[in-house]
Amino acid sequence: MDQAPTPDKKALYERLEQAIAAVTQAEEYDGILTEWVVLTVHHRVDAEGDSIPLYGKLLPGGGGRAAIHWVLGLVGFQYARLRAAAAESDED
Repeated sequence: MDQAPTPDKKALYERLEQAIAAVTQAEEYDGILTEWVVLTVHHRVDAEGDSIPLYGKLLPGGGGRAAIHWVLGLVGFQYARLRAAAAESDED
C-alpha cells in the first residue's frame, strides 16, 4: 500500500500543478486544468558505461497511483491527437 506523501512532497506536487496551470494559461488553453500526467525519462549509466533509460510518471497529489484506465485514457487520447497531427503534417 502506498504511503501518503510527506508535507514537503505534497508541497512540491502543489507547485508542479500550479506551474502546469500557469504554462497552459500562457499557451492560451481554454478552461481550467482538471487532470494531468507528467511522463519522464531519466538515463543512468551502469558500471559498463551503458545508458539505461528509467521511465516514470508523476500524478496529481504525489501518491504515484491512479486508476490505470484514467492514466491510459488521458495518455492514449493525447497520443492519438499527436499521431493525427503528425500524419496531417506528412501529407503536406
